[in-house]
Amino acid sequence: MAFNQNEVETLLANTGRRCCLCGILHKVQVHHIVAQGDGGSNDIDNGIPLCPNCHDEVHRQYAPGTTTRTYTATELKLHRQRTIEHLRKGASWVPGSPAYQEDKELILFYAQCLDRPAFRIYFHQE
Repeated sequence: MAFNQNEVETLLANTGRRCCLCGILHKVQVHHIVAQGDGGSNDIDNGIPLCPNCHDEVHRQYAPGTTTRTYTATELKLHRQRTIEHLRKGASWVPGSPAYQEDKELILFYAQCLDRPAFRIYFHQE
């Protein structure tokens, strides 16, 4: 059995169709955070979009002598939540919004800081 298609589409839209680990766009698969064989369900809360490389990495089992840690269910859920929050925050950054205006003002300020005679000529010519 698989995830509900409508819920998968909502999850993919909420994550911007990005891998929740590396951020690659479009080439994602919805992975069961807790495998069905280990008691995981087909509830969409048990799903996370991952690219094929990250999907393989998540399935990698711990082996004696390795120095890297495997992904836990809690960590994967936190990565999914971070991706969703990042996308929502980015959606609020549109021309005219307070976040946009604040960034625009900062860019203009730094542009003025760098628009000085000392920055118009090369250091070896000073």
